[in-house]
Amino acid sequence: MDPFADSQALADWTATILRAGRIDEIARWRMVEYWFQVELFRAAQSGKAGAWQHIGDFEHPYHTNLPRSGSKTNTKWIDLLFAEPNPESPRRVVWCELKDIGRSQGTAENNAKGLGHDLAALWAIDPKKTKELWLNPMPHSMDRGRLDEWNRFGNGIDGATQMISQIVLCHKSLCAALPLERIQELWQEAFASKSRLSEVIKSFPIAVSETDEFAVLTLVAKPAYDG
Repeated sequence: MDPFADSQALADWTATILRAGRIDEIARWRMVEYWFQVELFRAAQSGKAGAWQHIGDFEHPYHTNLPRSGSKTNTKWIDLLFAEPNPESPRRVVWCELKDIGRSQGTAENNAKGLGHDLAALWAIDPKKTKELWLNPMPHSMDRGRLDEWNRFGNGIDGATQMISQIVLCHKSLCAALPLERIQELWQEAFASKSRLSEVIKSFPIAVSETDEFAVLTLVAKPAYDG
Protein backbone atom coordinates (compact mmCIF):
# COMPACT_ATOMS: atom_id res chain seq x y z
CA MET A 1 0.00 0.00 0.00
CA ASP A 2 1.41 3.36 -1.07
CA PRO A 3 -0.79 6.36 -0.21
CA PHE A 4 1.40 8.59 -2.38
CA ALA A 5 1.30 6.38 -5.49
CA ASP A 6 -0.99 8.95 -7.14
CA SER A 7 -3.67 11.49 -6.30
CA GLN A 8 -6.49 8.97 -6.06
CA ALA A 9 -4.53 6.68 -3.77
CA LEU A 10 -3.91 9.63 -1.45
CA ALA A 11 -7.56 10.69 -1.51
CA ASP A 12 -8.78 7.21 -0.65
CA TRP A 13 -6.15 6.67 2.06
CA THR A 14 -6.85 10.05 3.67
CA ALA A 15 -10.60 9.44 3.73
CA THR A 16 -10.03 6.01 5.30
CA ILE A 17 -7.77 7.45 8.02
CA LEU A 18 -10.14 10.32 8.79
CA ARG A 19 -13.20 8.07 8.94
CA ALA A 20 -11.33 5.80 11.36
CA GLY A 21 -10.48 8.89 13.40
CA ARG A 22 -14.22 9.68 13.50
CA ILE A 23 -13.97 13.02 11.74
CA ASP A 24 -17.68 13.03 10.97
CA GLU A 25 -18.46 13.15 14.68
CA ILE A 26 -16.59 16.45 15.04
CA ALA A 27 -17.71 17.95 11.72
CA ARG A 28 -18.89 21.18 13.39
CA TRP A 29 -15.43 21.83 14.85
CA ARG A 30 -13.99 24.79 12.94
CA MET A 31 -10.31 24.04 13.56
CA VAL A 32 -10.35 20.69 11.83
CA GLU A 33 -7.16 21.49 9.88
CA TYR A 34 -5.03 21.10 13.00
CA TRP A 35 -6.91 17.97 13.99
CA PHE A 36 -6.36 16.12 10.74
CA GLN A 37 -2.68 17.11 10.64
CA VAL A 38 -2.26 15.14 13.87
CA GLU A 39 -4.35 12.22 12.57
CA LEU A 40 -2.22 11.82 9.42
CA PHE A 41 1.00 12.13 11.42
CA ARG A 42 -0.24 9.48 13.82
CA ALA A 43 -1.27 7.19 10.95
CA ALA A 44 2.21 7.30 9.43
CA GLN A 45 4.00 6.79 12.74
CA SER A 46 1.78 3.81 13.60
CA GLY A 47 2.52 1.98 10.35
CA LYS A 48 -0.70 2.82 8.49
CA ALA A 49 1.05 4.55 5.57
CA GLY A 50 2.98 1.61 4.20
CA ALA A 51 6.72 2.33 4.10
CA TRP A 52 6.23 6.05 4.66
CA GLN A 53 7.24 7.68 7.95
CA HIS A 54 7.13 11.30 9.03
CA ILE A 55 10.50 13.04 9.23
CA GLY A 56 10.89 14.07 12.85
CA ASP A 57 8.26 15.45 15.19
CA PHE A 58 7.89 19.02 13.91
CA GLU A 59 6.84 21.03 10.88
CA HIS A 60 9.82 21.91 8.68
CA PRO A 61 10.90 24.86 6.48
CA TYR A 62 11.70 24.63 2.79
CA HIS A 63 13.19 26.98 0.22
CA THR A 64 10.99 27.92 -2.74
CA ASN A 65 11.90 29.83 -5.87
CA LEU A 66 8.29 31.09 -6.08
CA PRO A 67 7.42 32.66 -2.71
CA ARG A 68 4.07 34.33 -2.18
CA SER A 69 3.78 37.93 -3.38
CA GLY A 70 4.98 40.30 -0.68
CA SER A 71 6.93 37.64 1.18
CA LYS A 72 10.25 38.89 2.55
CA THR A 73 11.91 35.48 2.32
CA ASN A 74 11.96 32.38 0.14
CA THR A 75 11.20 30.21 3.16
CA LYS A 76 7.87 28.44 3.66
CA TRP A 77 6.85 25.85 6.24
CA ILE A 78 5.31 22.51 5.33
CA ASP A 79 2.54 20.82 7.35
CA LEU A 80 3.80 17.24 6.98
CA LEU A 81 6.95 15.73 5.51
CA PHE A 82 7.03 12.00 4.77
CA ALA A 83 9.93 9.80 3.68
CA GLU A 84 10.42 6.20 2.67
CA PRO A 85 11.92 3.81 3.51
CA ASN A 86 14.24 5.53 6.04
CA PRO A 87 13.87 9.19 7.08
CA GLU A 88 17.61 9.54 7.63
CA SER A 89 18.53 8.27 4.14
CA PRO A 90 15.29 8.40 2.15
CA ARG A 91 14.71 7.17 -1.37
CA ARG A 92 11.65 9.42 -1.73
CA VAL A 93 10.25 12.34 0.23
CA VAL A 94 6.87 13.99 -0.12
CA TRP A 95 6.13 17.54 1.03
CA CYS A 96 2.49 17.58 2.10
CA GLU A 97 0.36 20.66 2.66
CA LEU A 98 -3.08 20.58 4.30
CA LYS A 99 -6.08 22.89 4.12
CA ASP A 100 -9.62 23.02 5.49
CA ILE A 101 -11.14 25.23 2.83
CA GLY A 102 -13.79 26.79 5.07
CA ARG A 103 -17.57 26.85 5.37
CA SER A 104 -18.60 30.07 3.55
CA GLN A 105 -18.44 30.68 -0.19
CA GLY A 106 -16.22 33.77 0.05
CA THR A 107 -13.73 32.16 2.41
CA ALA A 108 -13.61 28.99 0.33
CA GLU A 109 -13.04 30.91 -2.91
CA ASN A 110 -10.11 32.81 -1.37
CA ASN A 111 -8.68 29.61 0.09
CA ALA A 112 -9.03 27.81 -3.25
CA LYS A 113 -6.94 30.53 -4.89
CA GLY A 114 -4.48 30.25 -2.02
CA LEU A 115 -4.13 26.55 -2.79
CA GLY A 116 -2.84 27.47 -6.23
CA HIS A 117 -0.28 29.88 -4.79
CA ASP A 118 0.83 27.26 -2.27
CA LEU A 119 1.10 24.69 -5.06
CA ALA A 120 3.32 27.06 -7.05
CA ALA A 121 5.61 27.42 -4.04
CA LEU A 122 5.78 23.65 -3.60
CA TRP A 123 6.34 23.10 -7.31
CA ALA A 124 9.33 25.45 -7.16
CA ILE A 125 10.93 23.81 -4.12
CA ASP A 126 14.74 23.78 -4.15
CA PRO A 127 15.98 20.72 -2.18
CA LYS A 128 19.63 21.79 -2.15
CA LYS A 129 18.83 25.20 -0.69
CA THR A 130 16.40 23.51 1.68
CA LYS A 131 19.25 21.33 2.93
CA GLU A 132 21.32 24.47 3.51
CA LEU A 133 18.38 26.02 5.35
CA TRP A 134 18.22 23.04 7.70
CA LEU A 135 21.94 22.69 8.35
CA ASN A 136 22.65 26.42 8.52
CA PRO A 137 19.32 28.05 9.40
CA MET A 138 18.81 31.75 8.89
CA PRO A 139 17.34 33.88 11.70
CA HIS A 140 13.85 33.82 10.13
CA SER A 141 13.80 30.01 10.19
CA MET A 142 15.71 29.46 13.42
CA ASP A 143 14.09 27.28 16.04
CA ARG A 144 16.70 25.86 18.35
CA GLY A 145 14.36 23.13 19.50
CA ARG A 146 14.44 21.68 15.99
CA LEU A 147 18.18 21.89 15.31
CA ASP A 148 18.78 18.30 16.38
CA GLU A 149 16.22 17.07 13.86
CA TRP A 150 17.57 19.23 11.05
CA ASN A 151 21.11 18.04 11.71
CA ARG A 152 19.94 14.43 11.86
CA PHE A 153 17.81 14.45 8.70
CA GLY A 154 19.20 17.35 6.67
CA ASN A 155 22.04 15.53 4.92
CA GLY A 156 19.65 13.12 3.22
CA ILE A 157 16.91 15.50 2.21
CA ASP A 158 18.27 16.63 -1.17
CA GLY A 159 19.39 13.22 -2.43
CA ALA A 160 15.89 11.74 -2.45
CA THR A 161 13.34 11.84 -5.25
CA GLN A 162 11.13 14.83 -4.43
CA MET A 163 7.34 14.72 -4.50
CA ILE A 164 4.72 17.30 -3.51
CA SER A 165 1.15 16.88 -2.35
CA GLN A 166 -1.87 18.78 -1.10
CA ILE A 167 -4.80 17.46 0.93
CA VAL A 168 -7.92 19.61 1.12
CA LEU A 169 -11.07 19.14 3.20
CA CYS A 170 -14.35 20.61 2.02
CA HIS A 171 -17.45 20.31 4.20
CA LYS A 172 -20.29 19.03 2.03
CA SER A 173 -22.61 21.83 3.19
CA LEU A 174 -20.48 24.18 1.09
CA CYS A 175 -20.87 22.30 -2.18
CA ALA A 176 -24.26 23.78 -3.12
CA ALA A 177 -22.76 27.29 -3.12
CA LEU A 178 -19.33 26.31 -4.42
CA PRO A 179 -19.16 23.02 -6.34
CA LEU A 180 -15.99 20.94 -6.12
CA GLU A 181 -15.37 21.54 -9.82
CA ARG A 182 -15.19 25.30 -9.21
CA ILE A 183 -12.81 24.83 -6.28
CA GLN A 184 -10.51 22.84 -8.56
CA GLU A 185 -10.72 25.50 -11.28
CA LEU A 186 -9.77 28.30 -8.88
CA TRP A 187 -6.93 26.17 -7.51
CA GLN A 188 -5.55 25.44 -10.97
CA GLU A 189 -6.06 28.97 -12.33
CA ALA A 190 -4.18 30.51 -9.41
CA PHE A 191 -1.29 28.09 -9.90
CA ALA A 192 -1.13 28.87 -13.61
CA SER A 193 -1.17 32.62 -12.91
CA LYS A 194 1.55 32.39 -10.25
CA SER A 195 3.84 30.04 -12.15
CA ARG A 196 3.05 31.46 -15.62
CA LEU A 197 2.98 27.87 -16.82
CA SER A 198 -0.60 27.01 -17.67
CA GLU A 199 0.40 23.74 -19.35
CA VAL A 200 2.06 22.33 -16.22
CA ILE A 201 -1.22 22.07 -14.31
CA LYS A 202 -2.45 19.41 -16.75
CA SER A 203 0.03 17.00 -15.20
CA PHE A 204 -1.40 17.65 -11.71
CA PRO A 205 -4.65 15.64 -11.52
CA ILE A 206 -6.85 16.38 -8.51
CA ALA A 207 -8.65 13.36 -7.04
CA VAL A 208 -11.70 13.22 -4.80
CA SER A 209 -12.84 10.84 -2.07
CA GLU A 210 -15.20 11.43 0.83
CA THR A 211 -16.41 10.76 4.34
CA ASP A 212 -20.02 11.25 5.39
CA GLU A 213 -19.52 14.96 6.08
CA PHE A 214 -16.47 15.95 4.02
CA ALA A 215 -15.13 15.78 0.49
CA VAL A 216 -11.40 15.06 0.40
CA LEU A 217 -9.51 16.57 -2.55
CA THR A 218 -5.89 15.59 -3.09
CA LEU A 219 -3.03 16.15 -5.45
CA VAL A 220 0.28 14.29 -5.82
CA ALA A 221 2.85 15.51 -8.33
CA LYS A 222 6.52 15.96 -9.10
CA PRO A 223 8.04 19.42 -8.57
CA ALA A 224 10.05 21.32 -11.14
CA TYR A 225 13.26 20.08 -9.50
CA ASP A 226 14.31 16.84 -11.14
CA GLY A 227 17.46 16.00 -9.19
